[in-house]
Amino acid sequence: MNRFYWLLIYLFFFSSLGLSAQNQLTVTVLDSEGNPLSGAEVLLNQRDLSATTANDGQFTFFNLESGAEVILVSYGFSFARKSVLIEGDTEVSLVVKSRVELDEIQVLSSRVGDAGPLSFTNLSADEISRRNYGQDVPYLLKQTPSVTVTSDAGTGIGYTGIRIRGVDPTRINVQMNGIPVNDSESQGVFWVNMPDLLSSVNDIQVQRGVGTSAMGGNSFGGIININTNRVTADPFMELNGSYGSFNTRRAMLRFGTGLTESGFFAEGRVSRIFSDGYIDRATADLRSVFFAAGYVGDRSSLRVNLIHGEEITYQAWYGVPAELLGDRDTRTFNPAGMDRPDRPHPNEVDDYRQTHLQLFYNYTHNHRWESGLTLHYTRGLGFFEQYRANQRYSSYGIEPVSIGGETVDRTDLIRRRWLDNDFYGLIINSNYQLSGETALIFGAGWNHYIGDHFGEVIWARTAPSIENDFRYYENDADKYDFNFFGKMEHRMGDFLAWLDLQYRNVEYRFLGFDSRLENVDQTQTYNFFNPKAGLTWMVNETTNIYSSIGISHREPNRRDFTESSPESRPEAERMSNLELGLRTSGENWNLNTNFYYMGYSDQLVITGRINDVGAQVRENVDNSFRAGIEVGASYRPFSSLEVFANATFSRNRIKDYEFFVDKYGEDWSFDGQDRLFFSSTPIALSPEQIISGGFNLDLFTLRGSATEVNVDTDLFSSYVSRQYLDNTGNRDNSIDPYYYADMNFNIRINRSNWPELRLNFMIRNLTDQLYETDGWSYSYFLGDQKLIDQGFFPQAGRNFLAGLTVSF
Repeated sequence: MNRFYWLLIYLFFFSSLGLSAQNQLTVTVLDSEGNPLSGAEVLLNQRDLSATTANDGQFTFFNLESGAEVILVSYGFSFARKSVLIEGDTEVSLVVKSRVELDEIQVLSSRVGDAGPLSFTNLSADEISRRNYGQDVPYLLKQTPSVTVTSDAGTGIGYTGIRIRGVDPTRINVQMNGIPVNDSESQGVFWVNMPDLLSSVNDIQVQRGVGTSAMGGNSFGGIININTNRVTADPFMELNGSYGSFNTRRAMLRFGTGLTESGFFAEGRVSRIFSDGYIDRATADLRSVFFAAGYVGDRSSLRVNLIHGEEITYQAWYGVPAELLGDRDTRTFNPAGMDRPDRPHPNEVDDYRQTHLQLFYNYTHNHRWESGLTLHYTRGLGFFEQYRANQRYSSYGIEPVSIGGETVDRTDLIRRRWLDNDFYGLIINSNYQLSGETALIFGAGWNHYIGDHFGEVIWARTAPSIENDFRYYENDADKYDFNFFGKMEHRMGDFLAWLDLQYRNVEYRFLGFDSRLENVDQTQTYNFFNPKAGLTWMVNETTNIYSSIGISHREPNRRDFTESSPESRPEAERMSNLELGLRTSGENWNLNTNFYYMGYSDQLVITGRINDVGAQVRENVDNSFRAGIEVGASYRPFSSLEVFANATFSRNRIKDYEFFVDKYGEDWSFDGQDRLFFSSTPIALSPEQIISGGFNLDLFTLRGSATEVNVDTDLFSSYVSRQYLDNTGNRDNSIDPYYYADMNFNIRINRSNWPELRLNFMIRNLTDQLYETDGWSYSYFLGDQKLIDQGFFPQAGRNFLAGLTVSF
């Protein structure tokens, strides 16, 4: 009897425990208008359980013990909190008041969505952080399809460049938070002016081809869309220090308040990078500051960014002669500064500073309509210095000098060429959800560039008395750029239709030659209409097929204007782009592949012809194209290993091409030019195969009672086929195919109540290849002999970089 009694008590006790654990809690998350919020994070604070709401805004927790609980809900930068007593099945609703996210309007209006009918690659904050060793943005993007990069100093620090599908940097539109970054006159991007920018970047989208409408110059092969405007919810502080080959060193401090309960935030970064460079004397001394502050409210947000960079970089612009490349001791030769007779000029540097000031205001009118306003101002000031031997006084507007009764009309001198510029503008964006199937995006921008170009002679060996910093030339330029675009996305069952229309007006005022070959102020105006359209078939949740067509126009750059007359001035370029692609994925793999065709009318290329003002500038060619197939894939055979690869196979041709070669007599007297004809000739610096691949591997994880250690490694390798230095297809005037591999090791240490430690070790050019990534050439006849002067840009052999990051 006693045993039966105790058995009843035992069964009752444990069944009561079981029953007490059968409670369920259903949490419903709604926005301020009563609509369910999908993707909201729900946290049960006392039980340390979390989940994400489904499409109906709900999530149900099962098998909960009775008792008090605090429910925390976060959605973007909006939060809600509620205390509840769980007794039996409990249902709770929380209303999250929306807050306007700072990167939604300005950044997303110039990006393409996941189902968009364009070819693109997204890089997340985690991917950027893993690959960021203080090098410039191009070196982060080299793992994306159809990209090649180059570095003057051979290290990825200092002057760097990027090409997409063989398209040069002046034809790639770079946006930062929806604001154009390309220089208005040269149309290039000087990444060295924004050192360590990647440490403040949240995500990047790289579009290939025409891309979407964006502010600034039109894309003629790619768009790089950079976002720094995401706000972190929690406070943070991060210290980084690194050291490596070529005396490369980096120190960086990041900090942020996170988003406070009152909606305010502030964050900042200070960086210093130095490198001796692989090329002789190619030093880089770089400093940068990033600061942002603002407010995120229920219906509006405000943010101010300050981005400042300073660089002093020894010039390595001229490349290395071909005959020196084969020897490891001579392939680092740098001709810059060698005009000085006793030793290389120590200050043959580029010295520049640039400051970006950006203001963003966003407002949500209702759940369908939001608008954004951007004001921006960029200030740039700097020079490059050159020692020049045996210069004619007349070239600098200086009268010859008489010494001992003898007239001297030449001298050694040091000159500085300055650029003092201002760039400011206004951008307006508006997104409107017309219905559940149709979304509209409108944008307009007005930008004004003012550039003052002048040269100074700061020293001369023998010269008449001249004022300090005597200016031997000075001219300025104004460029106005206005554009307006409208975009529409419309869903029709399994199809997404996309339309993008842009009007762009450009007015350029400059000092240039007129028809009488006199320098006078001139104005050139362009009006461009750039339509784009596409269609995506969403076959199922994991597969879509897309196609798009687009037209883009682009005005000539500064040199095309200033070194030509109205009679010889080139026309604007036009490109027609077709993209056809497939995106699909499975449980542990994904595949992206696309075909592209970019057909050019009046593409500007160097022909060597001397025009009517005596300059060799670019000329329009009637018919040229770039066409190819891009393939990207990844496969994860198990959770700790990901293997990836991408490849581009292309054909890049000019249909009919005239090439002009200077002729000199045996005594170097100029004797006119020879004209050579080529048909279906390769476009310069456009490799026809780019094949890359690698892996990411989590080696192991060690867990203790309060410590966790993660160790991972990754490998990236790339092959780039032959590139020609001019448009003649001459194998003797080309860059040999090259291959390189980079490897990284990462150790992450987390310990309770301690800062997180990350140790990084990078090996670049793992197999110690000798290779070059860029170059130039000049062909001419000396008597009956055809000669080619060449300059190549070698990259460093095997080199290392190690870093430590401490995160609080």
